[in-house]
Amino acid sequence: MTTLTPDAQADGGHPMQLATGAQGYGRELLRKDRRGAPLCFPWSRVSLVSPTGCWIWLGRRSSSGYGQIVTSGKRQGVHRYLYEALIGPIAPRLVIDHLCRTPLCVNPYHLEPVSDRVNILRGVGLSAANYKKASCKRGHRLDAANTYLYRARDGGYERHCRACGRQTAREIYWRKANAIIS
Repeated sequence: MTTLTPDAQADGGHPMQLATGAQGYGRELLRKDRRGAPLCFPWSRVSLVSPTGCWIWLGRRSSSGYGQIVTSGKRQGVHRYLYEALIGPIAPRLVIDHLCRTPLCVNPYHLEPVSDRVNILRGVGLSAANYKKASCKRGHRLDAANTYLYRARDGGYERHCRACGRQTAREIYWRKANAIIS
């Protein structure tokens, strides 16, 4: 666990520094960007003391819960800003995935650029839960032989179980056949 403490800036340095003996991050990292240029960043809005190693953003938040900062008159995510400043550029069409699952974390070592699909499937939402399912609600395996893709109304695809489809078709057939007889 890395613990960070406020610095009195006696040495004219950064407002946050590592506690004595901590490893993993250096003062230089917090003062300079990846190219060694001075990093101008409001560190007073970041809580670096966390049992998980997260750097929690205390400033402005978006409606979706991510930290925001205004740079050059443009609003952007703090996590993206710090990742680009300290690690490197984010490739086009990639999003930042919080590996720690904490939206307010701005620790660049807890972030990874991935495709939108990977980010969604790593999450805890409905799409991710359905993707991780190995069997349907009736217990049939959802493998390639027993699954087909159905085009949904929203343009996406849904996985359907072939065995359940056959069973539902039989139930409908016999329900209609019994209704005609009675």
